[in-house]
Amino acid sequence: MAQLAAELDIYTTHGELEQQLGILLEEPEHLVLVATDTEESDEPVGWLHAHVVMGIAVPTSVEVSALIVKTRWRHHGGDRQLIKEAMAWSQQQGIDVFRTLSNDTSEDVQNFYNDQGLMLVAQQNVFEVSLSEK
Repeated sequence: MAQLAAELDIYTTHGELEQQLGILLEEPEHLVLVATDTEESDEPVGWLHAHVVMGIAVPTSVEVSALIVKTRWRHHGGDRQLIKEAMAWSQQQGIDVFRTLSNDTSEDVQNFYNDQGLMLVAQQNVFEVSLSEK
């Protein structure tokens, strides 16, 4: 999974990933799905992390925080299946609002999400600070 993340310039070590997964897999409001190459090697070719988001000013939703699929496996159905399964999980939780965030504004990405029934509803900036450096 860490190698897949590196394809999108998201760098994490196996240890960091293992630690985070250990926490997330114990939390019922988080979903982690892994797609594997069942025809060749059972190696991971994609993964998705989604979680329940609750707030005062917004409806409760399920939000995809990561969808990573090997380049050569995109457009072969694995990415669509991960989204489909996450949407089904959202409905099982009784949550009707499903969203994903993407900082890739390419037409391919927009078309992919539109094909899954997701529509662009907003664009935003992200502001961040590392509190350990203050």
